[in-house]
Amino acid sequence: MRIRPITPTVVLALAGALLLTACSPAEQAPAERGGAAATAPDGSAELEELSRTDVRTVIDRLDRAPLDERDDAVAASIRTDRVVLSDVDGSQVELAMPDGLTYISFAPYRTQTHDCTFHAPSSCVGELRNTELQLTITDLATGETHVDEKTQTFDNGFVGAWLPRGIDAEVVIVVADSEARAVISTVNDDDPTCITTLPLAERG
Repeated sequence: MRIRPITPTVVLALAGALLLTACSPAEQAPAERGGAAATAPDGSAELEELSRTDVRTVIDRLDRAPLDERDDAVAASIRTDRVVLSDVDGSQVELAMPDGLTYISFAPYRTQTHDCTFHAPSSCVGELRNTELQLTITDLATGETHVDEKTQTFDNGFVGAWLPRGIDAEVVIVVADSEARAVISTVNDDDPTCITTLPLAERG
């Protein structure tokens, strides 16, 4: 892990990449809503703290943050093999995923969704916030069930799961009497970590 300054040109390129590959917030950012979150903390200090923190803890902390406690000091982009963190001053940190594991986020929806490739927990907002559901993830090659649990989406409308690298799997999400299905992959470094193509339909 290391923090390195990047040039304004690279900052613009990184910002453009995040716009193309990560979530756009479905509602106003905290600074636009006003309140305590309108004053952003020191991004460099937060980035330094996160660089010394276990990657699992970093992801959990960012994904679980209530929307009204989000800030713009540090942007995060979760990739299959790493988490890329950057602050407003252009410094960047990359945290490697644990050996053999990756983190995938899912946002089921009923009426609206958004394009997303790499999950950005500091800006992503799904439709179904704090919603109870059943999440099942099954390996297509072996039939092994990697996840089978009752849980609920975070305040950002997503639910996340740690999965083995190198698999193709079917995801089934059940919310009340509705169900959504998708096939995901964790084989390649550029595979999506943000699955928003999960329309809920009434179960037959």
